[in-house]
Amino acid sequence: ADSVELGVIGLVESHALNAHADWDSKVLSALGDKIDFIDCHLAYAPYFTSEKDSNEDIFRCYMAASDYIGRLIGETKDEILKYGGENAENISIQITEYGPMGTYYNGTVGSVFLAALLQEMLAEPMISSANHLPMLNHPYAANLVGYYNINGTEYFWDNICTYVFRWYAEQIGREVLNVDVDCSSFSAKKVGLIPFVSNAASAAAAVYLEPDKSAGTLFLINKSTTQNQCFDVTLPFESITVESVTELYANDPTAANTWDNPHKVMPKSYRVDSSALRSGTVSAVTKPISVLKIDFKVVK
Repeated sequence: ADSVELGVIGLVESHALNAHADWDSKVLSALGDKIDFIDCHLAYAPYFTSEKDSNEDIFRCYMAASDYIGRLIGETKDEILKYGGENAENISIQITEYGPMGTYYNGTVGSVFLAALLQEMLAEPMISSANHLPMLNHPYAANLVGYYNINGTEYFWDNICTYVFRWYAEQIGREVLNVDVDCSSFSAKKVGLIPFVSNAASAAAAVYLEPDKSAGTLFLINKSTTQNQCFDVTLPFESITVESVTELYANDPTAANTWDNPHKVMPKSYRVDSSALRSGTVSAVTKPISVLKIDFKVVK
């Protein structure tokens, strides 16, 4: 290679795993002019729960966790700008090990958290790299490849998070549009590594557009644990054609795919009249703890 990027390992002061409150300020102040990135271990949730945590507590924690991690990313940006010196604008953020972990990580609730987290990360231009935890055979996290070995017979399947990961991987290289979401907020109790979170958004949305602005994908995330939510989205186009609508939802948010039931939870596609032209406004009703993916083409 012609060059090798140099980075430091960091973690914001407010994170539960931080044992040295001034770590980031020290390493950035000392090495800010020499590094290309700071690598942060801050984007999995909720880690391990306890017997006192009810399912509702865990569900709400998962749904609030992406907001909390978004705030940690914001704190990391502030630290770079404060302590990175003249090179601060050239220092990117790399995230090590992200995704659902600890409890119900293979359930729909973990995968909806993953979708909301990926939207947070894709919207932040300072993030240059991130790796999912894990690919295969981790006992306490959502594996992108489901795997089980029984007496030498190997079974492979798609976990629910596999579908979500593929969806958002397809958005790499697309333009990320600015999206404002007007919705209610909620709070979530401390669970695992995630502290009490207040003012978490009950909904999230993202729009990714092809570079030539010919087509795009709209994601709608309902983070309410009990209620349907109606979305009215105004896109910056006079007219679009909705090409496909796909929903990720399960009546039981803890339901997961397994070696002996590998298709228990799968995205559901809805039939769309592709010849029907719609205005630039998309309206949809979403179910609790769900992701709705809408692919569209721009009518010119």
